[in-house]
Amino acid sequence: MTLLPSDRAPGLHLAPDAFVPDDAQIAPYVTIYSGVRLGAGVTLEQGAIVGRPQQIDAGSRSPRREAGEPTEIGDGCRIGSNSVVVAGAHVGHGSYLGDHVLIRETALLGDAVMIGRGSVISHSTQIGDRTRIQNYSLVGPWTFLEEDVLVSPRVTFL
Repeated sequence: MTLLPSDRAPGLHLAPDAFVPDDAQIAPYVTIYSGVRLGAGVTLEQGAIVGRPQQIDAGSRSPRREAGEPTEIGDGCRIGSNSVVVAGAHVGHGSYLGDHVLIRETALLGDAVMIGRGSVISHSTQIGDRTRIQNYSLVGPWTFLEEDVLVSPRVTFL
């Protein structure tokens, strides 16, 4: 896995095969791994990590994934400060991830989804269009939320 310094933003490290459009807004200290494709007008706030290879405990029952799996961030998305999108996730157009959010591998977020600060979206989940998940919520593996759902703060789905 090769990450190279880039002059597009201070402290930006970028995989050579990552696609970053010219209109992407990139704050300092962002990391973009192999297999990432950013849509038009995406904003990555300070310390965001996109396409991070899966990192799981040896005893985990999560399916093992290959590094460099395609990771798509739709047009007009905002990825908050210190948020992590793991390789293999898909974030739909116009979605908003607050600060300190974790989106796990194989998670599928629809268009115009909002994920609040400190929330976790586990692997093998689907979040419908326009769904809003407020701060510090956990959506466990294999959970499916329909379109237009509102989830209060600190809710846990298992």
